[in-house]
Amino acid sequence: MILMVLITFLLVTIVSAGWFNQITGMPVGGYCGDGVCNWKENLFNVCPQDCEEVVVCSDSDGGLLLDIYGSTTGNYGVGGVGSYSDYCITTGPYDGQLVEYFCIGEWVQFHRFDCPNGMECNSGECVSGEEDISCESFLIDNDEYYGSISVIYMGEDYLLFRTNNEDGDMELYLYDFSTELKTFIANYNVYHQPGLVNNFVYYITNEDNFYSYDISTGVTTQIIDNGEDYNFNYLEDNYVIYYNSVDGDRELYLYDISTGVTTQITDNDGDYNLMYAAWHIDSDNYVIYYNSVDGDRELYLYDISTGVTT
Repeated sequence: MILMVLITFLLVTIVSAGWFNQITGMPVGGYCGDGVCNWKENLFNVCPQDCEEVVVCSDSDGGLLLDIYGSTTGNYGVGGVGSYSDYCITTGPYDGQLVEYFCIGEWVQFHRFDCPNGMECNSGECVSGEEDISCESFLIDNDEYYGSISVIYMGEDYLLFRTNNEDGDMELYLYDFSTELKTFIANYNVYHQPGLVNNFVYYITNEDNFYSYDISTGVTTQIIDNGEDYNFNYLEDNYVIYYNSVDGDRELYLYDISTGVTTQITDNDGDYNLMYAAWHIDSDNYVIYYNSVDGDRELYLYDISTGVTT
């Protein structure tokens, strides 16, 4: 009885002290569903979805191996955490194609493939057909590299993957579906999620440098090199949005791929916290982002054509 009284007193005291919103019960300084498990959410279990155990994705066939049946276990978005097995499509416009599951970080992804010539899809793998043809049908083989393979981007024409060398540094590679060639891009730790837009690969390194790699020419260009904290988002085929933190103040920037010109969108003098870089642009070239001012979130609209923020 005494213990229950003490626990009740403690909870009332915490709420009264402003640690939690007295209406929603959520911790002050965050919200349930923001993906951040702060100590208050963890201690009182008021938001299990933010404090759930991190899921590690694993692929039993070791990568994109078309001639080996495998199961991939991890987080599949709306499908939830589970195990997903390679299978053959038997009806519809994709009849005969192989659905190959693989990992991107903790997430389970899939891609449809036509089996190589002389092979057909059977029981979740590509096997020799009527013609007795022996060939290496995998796209990426873990045995070719020192570290394990992690696919980080999958498009119609290209695939980005990374691995670790003997020194423990991350290596970034590009795979061309049409030529089946693998191209080495970078040999140092790559931060954030590298991505590809308009035949350019963009990535950030542990040296706080922001680079672009031109697939057509093989030329690497350093976009900026004096930041402390990077993140970026891709917009249509013309722009890259990224934020950079200098002296603790996070700013939002627009990089024009065609001209190479960088434009600073925000001007943060420490009065606000830029919550997210940007998440949407429409056909009229408007960028949407939001800041937190004294704990209150404010939504802004930036017109790329005029440079006006509303």
